[in-house]
Amino acid sequence: MSLVRVILLIVVFCSFLFAQNYQFEKGIGIHDNFEIGKAVKQTPDGGYMIFAFTEYFNSLDRYLQLIKTDILGEIQWTREYYPPVNHRVFDASMAPLQDGGYIIISDIVEVGLLTNETDIFLIRTDAGGDTLWTKFFPSVHGFRTAGIIELDNQELVIAGTWNENAGSYSDAFLWKLAPDGTLIWEIIYNRGDSILIHGLDKTYDNGFILTGRHKQSNGAYLAKIDDQGNREWEKFITEQGHYYSGKAILTASDESGYVIAGQWSSGSVSRIWIAKTNNAGDLQWSNKTTGR
Repeated sequence: MSLVRVILLIVVFCSFLFAQNYQFEKGIGIHDNFEIGKAVKQTPDGGYMIFAFTEYFNSLDRYLQLIKTDILGEIQWTREYYPPVNHRVFDASMAPLQDGGYIIISDIVEVGLLTNETDIFLIRTDAGGDTLWTKFFPSVHGFRTAGIIELDNQELVIAGTWNENAGSYSDAFLWKLAPDGTLIWEIIYNRGDSILIHGLDKTYDNGFILTGRHKQSNGAYLAKIDDQGNREWEKFITEQGHYYSGKAILTASDESGYVIAGQWSSGSVSRIWIAKTNNAGDLQWSNKTTGR
């Protein structure tokens, strides 16, 4: 059992808002290494799929894992995935697909290079976690992916941050891929300053919504993209003397607007932050946790 375990915590909400009861809590250690849980998704059989990566102790080497459990969190099977030769995993995320399989997207870096010089590595699996195909996308200056989603026609969309001019500033990017991972189009949204993208979701009109941080203003960033990749609008949420960063899109499925979650900071104090905008990205309300 690893010294640092992947923790699977399943929470069942007993009311729509805040009341909650824990069904169970499991510590899942697969190897005697440092294991980091990244995501958990419920599967059609009522069990769970855990996505994690494992880092060898006293080493920078990492590999990726899918861990399938039953409804009580007992392990049914595990699968391991490795980056190309002479590369190591910097970060990664996973999304379920319509056919029951999974798509794993990983930021990888060539051994000996800086961590801002990351490439993209895709792994497509079937429902049993077996690899169907992989794709490798090299970069001149480096990608940082924010997520990957599947469209109704099984095409894939990736969003993230592209480091331009040798990392001196960064722009948002959006890619559309065919179901087999072939690149259809790519768009970089040049601004001349630095945008860091952390969240991606589909919108009710088949477009996309991005959230992240605008480094120059220390404000949260929100951008609406149509289904062809054209940026329709972008908005900034700022407050003098405070730091905001959008981390995830919570709701984007209807015309009522968008709910984003992220981080608010003032000096050494940080809080979880949630905001609601209308359909045009105009702020309607903003709340943060009070802390202790």
